[in-house]
Amino acid sequence: DTIVHLAAATDVRLSIENPNIHFENNVVGTYNLLECARQREVKNFVFASSSSVLGEASPPNHEGMITKPISPYGSSKLCGEAYCSAYNHAYGLKTVSLRFSNVYGPNSDGKTSVVAKFIEKIMNGKSIEIYGTGEQTRDFIHVDDICQAIHLAIINKDVGGEMFQIATQTELPILVLADMMNDLSEKYLNRCINKSHTEPIRGEIMRNYSIIEKAENLLGFKPNHKRFYNGLEETFRWFVERNKNEETNK
Repeated sequence: DTIVHLAAATDVRLSIENPNIHFENNVVGTYNLLECARQREVKNFVFASSSSVLGEASPPNHEGMITKPISPYGSSKLCGEAYCSAYNHAYGLKTVSLRFSNVYGPNSDGKTSVVAKFIEKIMNGKSIEIYGTGEQTRDFIHVDDICQAIHLAIINKDVGGEMFQIATQTELPILVLADMMNDLSEKYLNRCINKSHTEPIRGEIMRNYSIIEKAENLLGFKPNHKRFYNGLEETFRWFVERNKNEETNK
């Protein structure tokens, strides 16, 4: 009945170094899944997009903005949105594109996003790398709220062909995230973190947060995890317990 398409190459820096990886995985891969859905008469298709399709827009982000991606990753997600719209209108496949902000939460050890990356570095006693000044901002959303949005996109019947910003409407600098990480490291690991600043990377968006009025009105979406520090602590604890279990099982 439904395909929830979450698979993608997601590394902005890698997309600049080797854009073919993101084209083959994100553009061709999405087309292949849409075509399978069409041939097998699947009813619903939910596509994981990203606010990166908007590029260096002036936040808050919203669905009415002109899309101007500044990385091959952002372009690949925009292509996916365009194919979803085309398959909705041409073939009647109910497609919904969800522009996720920065996702975090338990069980995220397979992610390469900043929260998971920072925690993995801390767990291994390594320095966390902050690109540029660290003043760049992100809108962090808990995985439970992502699941809520996906569920609502599936069960709502009148949203075919639409795209939605899925976020918390909160802007947080990376430097503040690093300070929170230091607090949690002191609390759970009894040590301060080491951090270093590296050169900013091309294609990285400086300010990124979204308003979610459309998702609230059409999907009934409302993020339940508004207190980021609490969700971050839950995530940090999950990594700590995972490491303890791995050590026990050695």
